[in-house]
Formats: sequence, structure tokens, C-alpha cells
Amino acid sequence: MAEIKEGLEAIQETQIESQPTISSDERAELETLRKQTELYKSDLSGKDKKLTELQKEIKAKMSDEERIKAESQSVLNDLLEEFKGIASGSLGLDDKHKALIKGSNKDEIKESADLIKSFKESITKDYEKQIKSLTEELNILKANGTPPPSGQGAPTNERERLISLYNAAEIKGDGTAMFALKEQIQKLPK
Repeated sequence: MAEIKEGLEAIQETQIESQPTISSDERAELETLRKQTELYKSDLSGKDKKLTELQKEIKAKMSDEERIKAESQSVLNDLLEEFKGIASGSLGLDDKHKALIKGSNKDEIKESADLIKSFKESITKDYEKQIKSLTEELNILKANGTPPPSGQGAPTNERERLISLYNAAEIKGDGTAMFALKEQIQKLPK
């Protein structure tokens, strides 16, 4: 038992010695910060109590009908938000773009989601057409032995060069080359 006490005393002395020294200015600054934190906490606690009291007063003054209406509206709002989240998830929208889906009922939310979906599809189709057109132009230039002019579809980095080679192999139907190029593209840093 005495050995345990001696071991504990040695550990405590080591802990005391290993604590960094704090200057008097730093100590005063820390004390000021501690006091400010306590004041903020007490102020926040007082405001929280006041808010709770006001909410209780409002609920007490509400009739049963008003209370039921408020609770049902809250549940409805939660369900609509959940429906918006489901709709945005099905469209593949990130958190930043979830706010695009609007509506105060299920039908309005569905219409909004359908509108965003059609817009997204039209943009995708336009880009696919542009990519196909540029790829065809590049392939024609390559077939003629003419390098593409800089800035007009010319590969600007290794990834783009490999993608253009992949597209050319795809047009030829060369599956082996496509597979090899795909592996090379995946190995490149993004």
C-alpha cells in the first residue's frame, strides 16, 4: 500500500513539473477569457429560460384547435422537407442544389423536381452532341494526318490525350485498345 502511495506521489510530481509555465500576463488573459465565457454562458442560459417561458405562455394561450393545427403544420412541414430531400436525392443533386426544389405541397415539389430533371437532361444532351461533334472533327483530322489546331479540341494534357485515343478506338471498335486506354486513364491523378 505504501508503494502505491509513493508511486502516485511520483506521478503527480511529474505531472506538476511537466506543466508549461504561464506568464502573469497570460494568466490574466486566461482569467479574463474564463470570466467572459462564464458571463456568456449565464446570459445564454437566461435567454434560453426566457424563451422556454415564452413558448409555454404561447402554448397556454392557444386553444386546443390552434395547438392541434400548429402541431399538424409542423408535421406537414417536416414531411415536405423529407419529400424534397428524396426528390433531390433521386436527381443526384448535392446539398448546395437541394434548395432548387420548391413547393408547399407534394404536387408542387414533384413538378419542381420534374422541371429540374428535364433541364438537367437537356443540358446533358446538348453537351453530348457537342462532344460527339468535336470527336468526329478530331477523328477526321487524325485520319487526314492533320494535327488539330491548338485550342480547338487539341488535347491539353495527358488525360485529354488518352480520352481522345479511347474515343478513336471506340469508333474503330477496338475493344483491346479501349480497355488498355481506360486503365491508363484511371491510373492518372485527378
